[in-house]
Amino acid sequence: EADLVYEGKYSTPMLQHVSAEPRVCVAQWERGKLTVWDSSQYTFATQAGLAHILKIPMSKVRVICEFMGGGFGDKLQPERYSVLAAILSMKTGHPVRIEFTREENFLAAHHRYPTVCYLKYGAKKDGTLTAIQAKVVGDMGGYCHLDGAFDVIGTMKVVYRCPNLKGEGYTVYTNKPEGGAMRCVGHPAGDFAQEVHMDIMAEKLGLDPVDFRLKNHAVLADGDQDRKVPFSSNAMEECIRKGAEAVGWAQQWQKPGASPGPLKKGLGMAIHACRHGAMFLPSTGMVKINSDGTVNVLIGTADLGGNQKSTMAIIVAEELGIPLQTVSVTSADTDTTLDTGSTGGSKQTIGSGNAIKLAAADAKRQLFEIAARELKTEKENLELRSGRIYPLGSDTGIAITDVLKKAPAAITGRGTASLPKGMITHCFAAHFVEVEVDTLSGKIRVLKLVAAHDAGKVINLLGAENQIDGGAIQGMGFGLTEDQIFDNATGICLNPNLVDYKLFTMKDVPEIHTVFIEPIDRHGPFGAKGIGEPPYGPPAPAIANAIYNAIGVRITELPMNIRSILEGLSKKSKA
Repeated sequence: EADLVYEGKYSTPMLQHVSAEPRVCVAQWERGKLTVWDSSQYTFATQAGLAHILKIPMSKVRVICEFMGGGFGDKLQPERYSVLAAILSMKTGHPVRIEFTREENFLAAHHRYPTVCYLKYGAKKDGTLTAIQAKVVGDMGGYCHLDGAFDVIGTMKVVYRCPNLKGEGYTVYTNKPEGGAMRCVGHPAGDFAQEVHMDIMAEKLGLDPVDFRLKNHAVLADGDQDRKVPFSSNAMEECIRKGAEAVGWAQQWQKPGASPGPLKKGLGMAIHACRHGAMFLPSTGMVKINSDGTVNVLIGTADLGGNQKSTMAIIVAEELGIPLQTVSVTSADTDTTLDTGSTGGSKQTIGSGNAIKLAAADAKRQLFEIAARELKTEKENLELRSGRIYPLGSDTGIAITDVLKKAPAAITGRGTASLPKGMITHCFAAHFVEVEVDTLSGKIRVLKLVAAHDAGKVINLLGAENQIDGGAIQGMGFGLTEDQIFDNATGICLNPNLVDYKLFTMKDVPEIHTVFIEPIDRHGPFGAKGIGEPPYGPPAPAIANAIYNAIGVRITELPMNIRSILEGLSKKSKA
């Protein structure tokens, strides 16, 4: 049925997470109990792993992660260094600390795995997609923690509406450091390949890239076409339209290479539908109301720097109707909190958020049962505002502290969230980028990035903005500078340090303009979804498309750098 069939090959490199804090833990064996302070995204998995490997009861293993300097997927599971520290402490009777050097982190931690994507897409003259065929090879290094190719193909399954799709994935072993989860696992590689491919098809069909995507993106009713379930919410169209408006697409987009002079400017775009940001189990939490009216939130969520603890406090304060400053959060301690799964997959706001909202509602119900007796009314006829409980429509109420004096013990609410049935949650995004390319030197400069995101109801505005800024900056580094290089003859890594491995720095960061689209998701707390990972995928393909718009050179291999530009211009001049 296709009037146009286009095939292309795209590749992405190996990356390291480069968290500010490398892998590190302290283990202490004392009086038959093991305590481990670990920089971990999932303390309960570390607890279970240590107990199993050391053959001791889980009740004798405590894992704590009060603070950590970033994770990005590198610290999701039990690792060898924690086991070694525990064994050494058990042997010596002293606390033992193991901390990776930066070079060790480059060589022995997880990595974003290299990929090669072969895409073949078909479309009608009017731009309607008829078929998607994808073959993906994921290089997982010497060990395989996950099916990397499968995660890349996930992008091709859900971003666009298409009646025919074939995906082949090959997850392969090579003599390199182990591939594993890194922010938005698999999707950035798939997004780069697909969004550059779609841009090429739009040009060949004579269509505006915005219009081509508006015609084909999956809508609410399409849902996950592979699993045959609808989305719980979907504001992709609004992301595209609002993002295009914010960047001035209609006024500034031009034919490729039309920008005058050696410093050429161009606009590019990319969209993304991300399976991260949905609920996963377990999802449990507790809320304790103290006799003075202050509140303790007990939740297993590790805060990686993404404001997860603040978000939980905001949810509880909102549900209880109390000031935020009265809420304190204890997290990621296997002795005092409940399992909420890993802080990964952008799932804590919706997963732990649902659990802790239910726990707060349970505590409030108990409060209202006591208050109803004091106010001589039904508990359904009560509301909580600013630390006091009132009958509906009345200005005469009773302070929480007075209600608590009537309670037989501290009020503790517990919540356990369950997975929604019959639908699936995805987050949606559209990024627009303006670049400047120096055709004499080959230097690329990103001038502006507009990030339009559907993350449901934004609960923690500062936290959400930080996540988008951070994800977009990492995504630009993925596109332009980062590449862990190996010598093919010897297998030796040539740049295991922060001098030769080129990270994006604040000197490289352009103006970032965030546009939040807030459909109320029917399954999230107050309508929220996740936001941590979706910003990573779209920047690289949007930059590649903007470079083409500026100088007429297509780049299909990351990272895009001075060599990419000069070699591309040379080939173009000879064509």
